[in-house]
Amino acid sequence: MRKGGGGANRRPGPAWLCCSNGGTALAHDVYLLGTMPTRIPRIIVLAVALAVFLGGCFGPSQREEATEGSSTASSAPEQEPVKESCPVTRPNGSIPPGETAPPGSRYLGNGALWTDLYPNPIRPRPEDVLEDGAIEIKVPWWRGVAGKLSIEGRRLDATAAPLSAWIPNGYGRRGFQSTALTFATAGCWQVTGSVGDARLTFVSLILEPV
Repeated sequence: MRKGGGGANRRPGPAWLCCSNGGTALAHDVYLLGTMPTRIPRIIVLAVALAVFLGGCFGPSQREEATEGSSTASSAPEQEPVKESCPVTRPNGSIPPGETAPPGSRYLGNGALWTDLYPNPIRPRPEDVLEDGAIEIKVPWWRGVAGKLSIEGRRLDATAAPLSAWIPNGYGRRGFQSTALTFATAGCWQVTGSVGDARLTFVSLILEPV
């Protein structure tokens, strides 16, 4: 009498495998692969079984998330270096006498003096650059008090020659005054306009010309 009652020829029933996501059905697929004809190379059977196992352990949503995360990390652009802090002045909406506030206006004023700020930071155009490399920008002013406008300025974040200003005649003693400000270099600049005891100060960040 043979031992085992033919047990050597009995195929074991499928053992259920557990994955981290709770899947169990793929063990049955692995079992079925074990019943394939032996003429198929074992390496192919193992490769298919591994693919089935991994496919069951990672659901569709998990695979999509992994793919998206990889593509995002590889295609994300490098961040530009953070520039040093410059306390740029924001418009306060104070409208100069006789003017209106159209969309996009950037008025700054204090009841005695006003100006119209450029969006910060300021990127000079090629025509704003003088022969010596200095940057000249036209800035409008309004005077609510009588007197001649004077302007001074200095760079806050580094040593540079002081600001110079061109203030043409012919605009009377009140109201609008055209000016052109010359910055020796790019950088963080503080500008102060004054008429008598009235003063208005703002800070702008001037970038390198394009």
